[in-house]
Formats: sequence, structure tokens, C-alpha cells
Amino acid sequence: MNQPPVDDRRGPGSGTVRGAEDSIIDRLLLQWEEANARGEFLSAETLCAHVPELMDQVRWKIAALQERDARRLATYVPGSDASTPAANVDPNVPAPDKLDTYARFRQLRFLAKGGLGAVYAAEDGTLNRDVAVKFVHPQLIRDPLCLQRFQVEAEITARLEHPGVVPLHAFGKTEDGRPFYVMRLIRGETLDDAIRRYHENPLAKSNTAAQSIELRDLLGRFVTACQTLAYAHNRGVLHRDIKPQNVMLGRFGETLVVDWGLAMPIGRDEQARASGEHTLMPTAGGSNDSSGGGAGTPAFMSPEQASGNIDLTPASDIFSLGATLYKILTGRAPYDGRSAREVIDRACTASFPSPRAVQRNIPSAIEAVCLKAMAKNPGERYETALDLARDVERFLADEPVSIAHDSWMQSLGRWSRHHRGAAQVLTLIGVLAILGAASAAIAFQRLAGHERGARVTAELAREQGLRVASRFAARTVAGEVDLRWRILETEANDTELRTALIALNKTPDDDSVRKTLQAWLDSRYIEHNQTAKASSWFVMARNGTQQARTPASDTIGENFAFRDYFHGLGRELTPEEASKALPIHNVYRSAVYSSRSSGMLKVAFSAPIWSGKAGTPHREVLGVLAMTVDLGEFSVLQFGLGSDQIAVLVDTRADRIEGLGDSNQGLVLHHPLMKESTEPDDEAENYRIHPDYLGRLLKMRATRMAGEAGAELPDNLIRDYRDPLDPPESGTWLAAFEPVLVRGRPQELRDTGWIVIVQMRDTDVEKAAD
Repeated sequence: MNQPPVDDRRGPGSGTVRGAEDSIIDRLLLQWEEANARGEFLSAETLCAHVPELMDQVRWKIAALQERDARRLATYVPGSDASTPAANVDPNVPAPDKLDTYARFRQLRFLAKGGLGAVYAAEDGTLNRDVAVKFVHPQLIRDPLCLQRFQVEAEITARLEHPGVVPLHAFGKTEDGRPFYVMRLIRGETLDDAIRRYHENPLAKSNTAAQSIELRDLLGRFVTACQTLAYAHNRGVLHRDIKPQNVMLGRFGETLVVDWGLAMPIGRDEQARASGEHTLMPTAGGSNDSSGGGAGTPAFMSPEQASGNIDLTPASDIFSLGATLYKILTGRAPYDGRSAREVIDRACTASFPSPRAVQRNIPSAIEAVCLKAMAKNPGERYETALDLARDVERFLADEPVSIAHDSWMQSLGRWSRHHRGAAQVLTLIGVLAILGAASAAIAFQRLAGHERGARVTAELAREQGLRVASRFAARTVAGEVDLRWRILETEANDTELRTALIALNKTPDDDSVRKTLQAWLDSRYIEHNQTAKASSWFVMARNGTQQARTPASDTIGENFAFRDYFHGLGRELTPEEASKALPIHNVYRSAVYSSRSSGMLKVAFSAPIWSGKAGTPHREVLGVLAMTVDLGEFSVLQFGLGSDQIAVLVDTRADRIEGLGDSNQGLVLHHPLMKESTEPDDEAENYRIHPDYLGRLLKMRATRMAGEAGAELPDNLIRDYRDPLDPPESGTWLAAFEPVLVRGRPQELRDTGWIVIVQMRDTDVEKAAD
């Protein structure tokens, strides 16, 4: 550590001056420590705003205090009491099971605190990664019950091996006896933060379109939390503090249930024991009365938990899940009151207004799901958290939920949404029947005029529906493209990846470094493949040599500098050109190409790997990180479409697929009817849209790029459209076209060159032009 600044002032009274300054500095440091305990950070500049001459000394003393706090992490022995000295140990021989955590975990930064402990972010110097470290509060280290709860929390978190539970890396004690454990650092927000942001949006209470996107996302995260709790219950563990603040939402779609400090073991029923999962019985102890039946958060408690009942069952957690769903729907907790006692009293009797009494626009089906989960009698709730999750999934899929019987109007509406084409025809028939009955005395010519008007209205509505569906599908694909770029940008900044590539660029055949890089790539592929599905990930060095690939392939060690995803020139290069090719300097989406390892047609998304972060002097590109997607694997296009609509993705840019020449355009990237080829030797046919349609699409794309992103395109509808995968005798389609534009990206990245086509059969309904 640096030496403190020296005060060289001399003269009469200097001792008195220095004493006064020391007193001021002491008060400022006391302010800093009090703020630090609250999770706030005060800089030396802020503290010394009125005494700037003391800034250097205060800054040095703050650094000393931070180092003191860090040194409390000195060493630990896993599974032992660090406060007890080891006997019969040669002090000159380091114990193999000791970790120097002061050297390993650095730069502690406060994140949050709860009733049991505080969580800090830290840098793991050994593995070059960020982690979270949770400590018991200093004032609780003499409380055996709190220490037991903390150890039970750590053990349960470590032994619940599920994607919805934070992985725990290590457990130990500081040199002054404070237990702590190290876990994965979650970058994101709590479900409570997301709920608050959703309900602060003025559209949330009135705009069903906003609900259909933002509310569906919240409910999808809730389903994942239910599935995590179902796994814990199956292992014989009750959480007892389920609430939105204890559900973390990662930046890449992760949903994790956290804070298992009140968890307790429970008995397992026959169904749970038959699942094959072992009962999780913490060795640290813990029983169903270890912290009192009423422990938890009153605003989300079940009546039996609020009443202090110690014989709790999974039904208690299911009630808390229902209370969490209640807040998602209404923006408030089910119970409130002027005091904690009043909240607990209401919790004991399950006294809360129904969700629709708080917000009238909540659908009755999801309200029924919420109320069943929050039934006062545990036996009337969902039997398992999975049953609750399935009903929410049914609601999201616009299917009837298990506990609510649709009225005939609701059944008719759901049938109409699932069978839009037939519903339109029936509606038209109904309109014509009404017109016929009301106009029996009117001449047939007048009746025909009314009929024609109804048909024109129906056709215009159908066309507008297609236009809206095509815009939604194009934005969905643009979101998928941007998601993959953001994932690659984040991972390309990883210190471990950067270190490995620096070494491989110097010694390309270093197998030990390659193994480290391969392990890193495998872990990233597994972590992200549910959020952004890819057929492969790979890393290339600065000269284009493939240094790692997941899944593994014999292409490792080959040079791919000729590929478009490496150099970004829009085509594959000749050997001579490839020898001089430079790697990309920005994220990139390649042209379609044929894979050497599988023979399948693919599209690659890639990002440069820089030697330092943005702004680092003299930084350079070390290599390229990429992921690939097989043609036909853009099934996200079908999301939200009617049962009579299909979505197709087309690339309008020139591609150079082997054997197809150098000037081909209009390749179909995704179509529900495309053949799924899983064997390298399969002869999968490549489809292209007709050149007449292609010219129109290129003109439309240019119009969109020249205008505002939201500008209307009156010419984006084609009648009598011929689908390239459809037999000629099958008839024509009504089709709407929309370019895929990635918002928030520079012009050269914004235009993907892709176009979405949403089409439906051209039925007997007369066209507006007839």
C-alpha cells in the first residue's frame, strides 16, 4: 500500500492545527464508515467538499479502511472453524485445503443486504471472474441460530443443482470468525424492479398491446420461478420467503430464486420420492422450528405461516407464489397496513382484495389462477408449484386454465383467435344472414351491394392484420439478431478468453492453452444455448485459425480467414486474398455458407476479440468469437401468428453458396415446410423467391431505409403471391413483407438485408380491388 501523504508544514501552533485537522478527518471517516454500512459509497471529493486541503489524507485513510475490510477475508479452511487454530501443523508448509482469499478475492463492492447478511461483488483473482460474496452481519456472529441459518442457506443453495438456483463456489470463515460463501454474480435486476417498471408505465393499465409483450415476459419469468420451487419441494426443501425481491432476472433471460436463509427440510410425499431425486437433508442442522413458523415477509405470507404454524408444507410456498403473481398483476402486495402487526393480522386471515378489484383490466382467467394459489385453506390450493406453472402457461398460450370455466363468449373468442380464417368466414356469413333478414323487402341489387361492402371490410381487416403480423415478426427476428450480438460482445470482453488468445497468437500450437480455451467455450455454449440457440460456437485467432469449437470437430486447427464471418467483406475470399485478410472490427452477420463439418447451410454471427476494453491505447483485434445457426432454425418467427398464417425469412443480399454461382439473391432462410436435414450427406434443396418478387422487395427495403423506421409502406402487400415451396397447383397466397432492421445499431449494422414474409391462403373472400 502507498505511504500516507506527508504534511511538511512547520511553524508556531502547528501541533494545534494538526490536532484540529485530525479531529475533522476522524469525523469524516466516521461519516464514510456509517455510509458504507448502509451500502452507500462516499468519495473523498464528496467528504472534503468544504475542506479540500484534507482530500489527499482522507483518500489515503479510506483506502486503508478498505484494505482492512478486505484483509478480514485472510484465509479459510473449507468445512472447518477458521477461528480454531490447526494443531500439529508445520507453519512453514501451507495446508493444501487453504485458500488465500485476500489474494484471491479483491475489490469488494457493496451490493445489497438483508436481515441475515450483506452481499458484496468481488473480483476472483485466481479465475479472473466476478463473483458475489455473502457475509453474516458482524453483530450476528455470536448468535448460534443465525449462524446455523446461514450455513443451512449455503448448503441448500449449493446442493440444489438447478438452473434456477445460483451456483455456490465455496464456503468459509474470515479470520475474525465471520462465515461467508462465494457464489456466481448475477448481473440484472429483481422481479420486483421489473414489476415496478411495468406498472409505472402509463400504458400498463390501458394498453393491451403493451400487456401482451411486457406482462407476458413477467409471467414467463414467474413460470420459471415456479419450476425452481417445484424442484426444491421435490428435494424436500421449503423456501419460506418467496417474494418478488427474492427472484433475480439476469440480462440474458436467466431467472433465479435466491435467499434461502429461511429454508427448512420437510417430509416428501410418495410422488416426490418416486421422482428419483434424493431427499436434501442439510448436515448443518435446521428444523421446521429453527427460526419460527412466522419468519418471512408478512406481505407475501400464507395464513398458516403468519399464524406461527411450524408444520408447514409446500402449500405455504405456493401461497407466496400466488402473492407474487398478485403483485405482477396489480403492482402491489396483497396485504398492506399502517403497522407490521396490521399486515400480519391480515395475512393470518388471508384478507386481501381480489386482483380485478385493484385493476379491472386483468383477465378473469389469470385472476382465477392467482386466487386458487392464494386460497386460505392449504388443501384448496394447487397441489404442486408445477400445477400452478402449467396453468399460467395455459393462459399464456390462450388455452383454458384448469380451474376456470369459460363463458360461451370467452370460448367463442378463443376459438376465433385460434381459427382466424374460419372465424372471418363465419362472421361474414353471420353478417350476411343479418343483412338478409333485415333486408328481405329490399331488392336483390341493394342486398348485393351490402354484401359486397361487408366483404370489402373483411378483406381490408385481413390485410391490415397481415401487415401488423409482418411488422411484429420482423421486430422479433431483429431482436434475436441483436441478442446474439450482445451476447458475443459481452463474452468477447472476457479476460480469460483474451488471455488465452494472446498466448495462442504467440504460440499457436500450445495444447495446454487450447484446452483452457476449449473449456471456457464449452461453458459459454451451455450457458447461453437456451437463451440464444446455436448449432456451434468457435474461436479464431488473429490469422483466422480455428482454436476452439463447441461441439468439438476436426476443423480445429484449420484456417478460416477466407470465410465472410472472419473478415466481413460479404463474400468468401480466394486463398491469395485470405492470406492478407484482417479480422472484423465490429459485430457482423455473415452471408449464408456451407459448413465444412456438417455440409449444412448456416449463418454465422461474430464479434471481434480486442486486446483491451474500449478506450485502451493501442488496442488491437486478437481474433474472432462466433456462433452459427442452421437454416430453418428461426422458429421464433411463428410466435404470435394465427393458425392460418405462416412466416418466412428471406435474404435479399447476394450469396455465394458452393455450386450456385456468384450473383444469387432471395435465398429462403426459414420456412415451416423446409426439409430438416440432420445428416451431412442429405441433399437439401435450396429455395429462392421469384425474381419478380425479389425486385419489389429490394425496392421496398430501400424505401424503408430512406425513411423513418416506423413509416408506413403502402406497397408491402402482394396478392396472388406464389410460395417457392408450395406446389403450383396449391393456389396463391396473400402476403405482407417487412424488412428486418436492428434498432439502436449503426446504419451498416441496422440493415440486415433480411425480409420477413407473413402469408395466408388467398381464400374465396373477394379482394378489395374486385
